[in-house]
Amino acid sequence: MSKVIAALRHHAAHRPDEAALLGDALRLTWGELLAEVNELADRLRDGQVLGVYLPNGPHWVIADLAALAAGITCLPVPLFFSPDQIRHALRDAGVDRIICQRASLFDEGLPTAREETLIVAGKSLSYLQLEDVKDSLFLNRAKITYTSGTTGNPKGVPLSLQQMEGVAISLKEAAAGSTDDKALVLLPLSTLLENIGSVYVPILAGATMLVPDADSLGFSGSSQVDARTLGKKLQQLQPTTAILVPQLLKLFLGLAATQMLPSSFRFIAVGGAPVSAAQLAQAQALGLPVYQGYGLSEASSVAASHGERSEGW
Repeated sequence: MSKVIAALRHHAAHRPDEAALLGDALRLTWGELLAEVNELADRLRDGQVLGVYLPNGPHWVIADLAALAAGITCLPVPLFFSPDQIRHALRDAGVDRIICQRASLFDEGLPTAREETLIVAGKSLSYLQLEDVKDSLFLNRAKITYTSGTTGNPKGVPLSLQQMEGVAISLKEAAAGSTDDKALVLLPLSTLLENIGSVYVPILAGATMLVPDADSLGFSGSSQVDARTLGKKLQQLQPTTAILVPQLLKLFLGLAATQMLPSSFRFIAVGGAPVSAAQLAQAQALGLPVYQGYGLSEASSVAASHGERSEGW
């Protein structure tokens, strides 16, 4: 039994009308989120591996949680993968179901597919059921995360439910997650660290998940960010936690230096690449609660960390 799904059910039973998941155009309470997850899970139980190819937003979270609730393997497909990388990952993992915004995204390179329409939290999504798919080698795993790597095809890392939730529980405890938190999603949810740290950890803690669209945050393309748009959105949302890569930390430092970063943050995790000592020193001087983490996909994301206090993350 998934501890994340058990926590979701607990919050839905004891705090059904409190905010659980907030997007730009969709607000779900704990009771509503559980109902959406259960309804979608019922549609997914006959599959072997579900590919989720959606942008950041509440519907990505619902699809991921529905796979957990249905007890099937989930493959979050990175939007930044090339078509060849996507085709490789789908074939390699034995994906036989895909949830996406529109089927035309997969016009080439897929086995024969039967398309249905799913209505998830009021939004119409495409549900592709692939035929003539090889049996997956990962049926006893909860998730497969693919990394683009530096050479060759993307490498799939199969992860067990116990492994992922063990890390999520330890992160919740180390970060002192609580029902007062508002966890902001900035990185792609197909990234394992963001998936665990900004979805599973908040659910275990009973915190509100903030999942705005990328464009409302000022993100465009793969690396362009409009600082003013981001600053205004952060002021509006007043998040308490977030996960950054070093490039975003640099942007946060700039916002803090010009008093455009809200004072609501109590925990900012940074990972994905080395962080310079100068950036960490600047963060401390600005009073930002920044913690640097290190991990591998094989370790289910975070394996070690340090920050401004000795207990770290």
